[in-house]
Amino acid sequence: MAPLFGIGEEPESLILELDTDEGRNQARGLALAGDADPISPRELEIKDLKLEHNLLEILKNSDGTIRSQSPSSLETLMTSPLAWLLNRSGLEPKDWEPEKLDVMSKGTLAHAVFENLFAPGQPLPSEEDVTQRVPILLLDAIISIKPFLNRPEWRVERYHLEKETLTAARRWREVLVALGEKVLGVEVWLTGHLHQQPIHGSADLLLELPDGKVYVVDYKKSSSKKRKERMGKGFDSQASLYRIMLQTGEGKFRSSDGSSVTIETDREIGALYYLMNDQVALADTDGWIVDSLRDFEELGADVSANALPLIRDRLSQVKMGHVMLNKETDETWYEKNAGIPLYALNNSPLIRIFMHAD
Repeated sequence: MAPLFGIGEEPESLILELDTDEGRNQARGLALAGDADPISPRELEIKDLKLEHNLLEILKNSDGTIRSQSPSSLETLMTSPLAWLLNRSGLEPKDWEPEKLDVMSKGTLAHAVFENLFAPGQPLPSEEDVTQRVPILLLDAIISIKPFLNRPEWRVERYHLEKETLTAARRWREVLVALGEKVLGVEVWLTGHLHQQPIHGSADLLLELPDGKVYVVDYKKSSSKKRKERMGKGFDSQASLYRIMLQTGEGKFRSSDGSSVTIETDREIGALYYLMNDQVALADTDGWIVDSLRDFEELGADVSANALPLIRDRLSQVKMGHVMLNKETDETWYEKNAGIPLYALNNSPLIRIFMHAD
């Protein structure tokens, strides 16, 4: 920062010590508190909110319609209604942190590679094509999305991410070959309704099997253990919500390449997760895949048996203005009984402050 302020190579001169008279006199626009008698803070009241307002109508669209919910938003609502309310109201803290290659960044870059590598209207790439194109596509994604990763000090992270993405892409190509797939669209924007509530989301890939059945695919830059546990316990919602969008939407959807995708509402639609870190595919279908595939598991249609009813209950509650606060035991309960880590509890310090005791 020092050179930007034109003071050469003495950055220490930028620092003002506010516990000294000299530092305070040099500081401009410094707010100083006057003398006042201390007042004890009011006692916090921990109780569920009853706001007597339809919270689904917060921040409507410009045309006055209710704003759609995404699968991630509905999962937040399911696990922490207060976190959902703060997010929907734009009341989360705007934290700053240095650029880093976190899980979300890795996922964004890997998604970009897969979107271009397995695209509609193109022949499935050969194994040699995958080997040659993944490094090029990843570099393109880094330059356009996360350019800081192209600096020399990030070369080790780039190397490992390229290796991970290449391994995942090779295995995904094997799955597509075995399924005899037809790619209908990538990054397909879906819309639909969940009991009058508009929902939307972007499906990473739509696949048509030779018998006409359709898989809506979601790539995850993670391992399969937690996702499989969540699906087995009936608390996975995202895949089922994508299927609901396809079944309740208008039937025509737009792929990121600009092409139109038509899915008839009477089609058999399944949901499929591809977990990139350990190259496992998990589907909510049963008996679709006749020939056994390595690391491909069909878990049946009950993967959302507990999640969707709970989401519907939450939607009914917030429609009446009721916001259920979390309990101190929720983190352990969801981890054990639902296979869901409650990241939403960290979205604002208010959420943990206003928690019911066990």
